[in-house]
Amino acid sequence: MSAANVATETADTARACKLCKRELPASAPGRLVGKQWTCRHCLSMETLLYRHLGPADQQGWSAAGRDDFFRKSARLETGNYRWETVRTMVIECQTVERVREEGNKVKAKALPMDVWLAKGYAREAVLQFPSEDCPILGPLYAVPVKETTLKEIKRAVEQEVQRKEQAAKSKGKRKQEGEEDDQWDVVPEQAKGSSKGAAKAPKVSGRCEEKNAKSLEKEREKQEKRNTEMSAFAARAAAALSKNLKQLESVLAQCNKANIDSEDVEAAKQAHARAATWNKAAGEMLGVATATKGTGAKLPELKFGNKDLSEYCKATVEVLKSLRAALKESKEAKTKAVEEKKAQQAAEENK
Repeated sequence: MSAANVATETADTARACKLCKRELPASAPGRLVGKQWTCRHCLSMETLLYRHLGPADQQGWSAAGRDDFFRKSARLETGNYRWETVRTMVIECQTVERVREEGNKVKAKALPMDVWLAKGYAREAVLQFPSEDCPILGPLYAVPVKETTLKEIKRAVEQEVQRKEQAAKSKGKRKQEGEEDDQWDVVPEQAKGSSKGAAKAPKVSGRCEEKNAKSLEKEREKQEKRNTEMSAFAARAAAALSKNLKQLESVLAQCNKANIDSEDVEAAKQAHARAATWNKAAGEMLGVATATKGTGAKLPELKFGNKDLSEYCKATVEVLKSLRAALKESKEAKTKAVEEKKAQQAAEENK
């Protein structure tokens, strides 16, 4: 069989769900609308959300949050479509999304160490953030402070979900008894059948729920480990970039005073702009990491890695070295010119 035939056969025997993005066999139950296919599991989730929270445009999702929910819901075992379990996932996904939005509002306040300690911050945590020297107060540490706490965000999301549940319930009461929604039934085929099978359903559901809870906890622990590594790198990056920013600002100010304009000056300006952008991103990540610690929420990715930071620091050292040499030459040239002028004046006086 040729490679083309193998590829064609694979495409015919598998297709991707537009919601959970899983590759499933072509024979898997679902619904095909145009060229987009949705698996039975996601259709059931859509129905469950509709029944309990109302139409999709009223459920409070962003595009990214909805995609995240369906990817996570795919981990639920077939048959475990209980609203209590799905409701918990809805709150978790919407809380994480809200925290990411709040992360853009993080503000860094530069205060002395004593003030941060008085506010209840640990010394080790404060030392991870950028610092600057104040001639009056001494070292000031810029620690990102969130306006809204994670607990408050989760409480707000829970209240919104509860309000939507009540609205959907009130709408459901107005329907005639026995009327069915124009949606897929969420009860899986395995649950239909004999009364004996129905009697065993709660036990199976309970086991599945426990298994899913363990799976979610395991994923949360993995993400927490990754978050710790990312936070440690962001702290190191912030410290290195803050140092480079101060050195570049000082040297650029001296070059401007000495009227030095060269390619190295332009390179230093570009290095300063990059350091400012990266330092801001690292600070924002540290702020979000502090707010979401313990939740397993995925931190925003930095646009630079350890290799990028290392290469940047090396290049910046070379640029600073060249500019300092140029400043030294300029200073020596000015000194020499002054001495020559003095010698010329002395010679004229002696004539």
